[in-house]
Amino acid sequence: MEMKRRDLFKLMGLGLSGLGLSRFAESSAFAQQKAAVSQAAAQPGPIPVRDQGRPNIFNWPFDEVRIPYRERKDKVKWPNDAKLAVRIYITAEWDSGAENFSTLTGSQGYEGVYDRPNLYMISQNAQYTFTVGIYRAIDVVNKHGFKISVASDGGAVVAYPDMHKEMHNLGWEIMSRSWDHRVAPYLLKKGEEEAYELKRITDGIVKVTGEHPAGWLSPGGRGTASWAKLLADNGYLYTSDLNGDDIPYGLKLGDKMLVVIPHRQFSTNDFHTFLGVGTLGFPGIALRDVQTAFDHFRHVFDAWYETASTEFPNQLLYGIHPYWSCLPDRIAFHDKALAYMKGFKDIWFPRHKDMAQYWKDTYLS
Repeated sequence: MEMKRRDLFKLMGLGLSGLGLSRFAESSAFAQQKAAVSQAAAQPGPIPVRDQGRPNIFNWPFDEVRIPYRERKDKVKWPNDAKLAVRIYITAEWDSGAENFSTLTGSQGYEGVYDRPNLYMISQNAQYTFTVGIYRAIDVVNKHGFKISVASDGGAVVAYPDMHKEMHNLGWEIMSRSWDHRVAPYLLKKGEEEAYELKRITDGIVKVTGEHPAGWLSPGGRGTASWAKLLADNGYLYTSDLNGDDIPYGLKLGDKMLVVIPHRQFSTNDFHTFLGVGTLGFPGIALRDVQTAFDHFRHVFDAWYETASTEFPNQLLYGIHPYWSCLPDRIAFHDKALAYMKGFKDIWFPRHKDMAQYWKDTYLS
């Protein structure tokens, strides 16, 4: 078996000593690896179904414009020489098709029931946002005087116009999301179906707020290359569907430039702040209370602030899901966290569109 592994490494042009990151240090080594991949791809045999039409690492669909990492310390600047930019956002999500996972499984011989919506889950998550949660979020954010972004599903904007007019009148940005939170762009057919979806979302927001939305965030960030092109062609300034950096960058889409505002929320999103670990996938995980959640957040925030002070000015996302963190036993967390961040004098608190416009004007024009 050892001989086979050696032979494989030799065939790939790597060698046993070349298994670390250093194999990318020389262009010749990279060329050898790329040639090995091409050689393997050229071998006869059918393409597995899962790989048919799938892009590989060498044909990433976007032409991106970034500031190189080693140049950022001197080049990246925020307004008023802020060290850190913090984007605060609230979600307004309605998922009309949460699956009804039946408990009648296993020994009774029933399979899970997926053809009916789970009304309990919809009422707990989506409905609670619009009856109670979002109003608490509005009050606590407005108490500290922040102007923020609201990631609203298109159907929710139309269904709750007074709520969204109230937030818009506060100077808050209403971002675009899918009409229904369950149907992200990657589920839509390219072409007319995509165009119809974006038009009804955009028109709905314009009707309620009187303004064309500046940016987009797919549910779960599950956008597509064709959707990004559609956004650029329809007057959108930015997308938050990509996560390939800490700071903004550009996407060249024909003669248009779309700004990427990375949706990097793994540490400071309220889902993770209120969990003992950074995942939602396991039952039985102990939740943090307000004080332990704040202690965790302060530790994370301080790390970002310190890194922004020593590397280059950076940015982070502070996310509020009203159905998750705006319950009576959790809302005080936001009061404490917002007050803590506000106590720093060298932080910029832009809306998403403010950051996108600044980045486009400063670095992409």
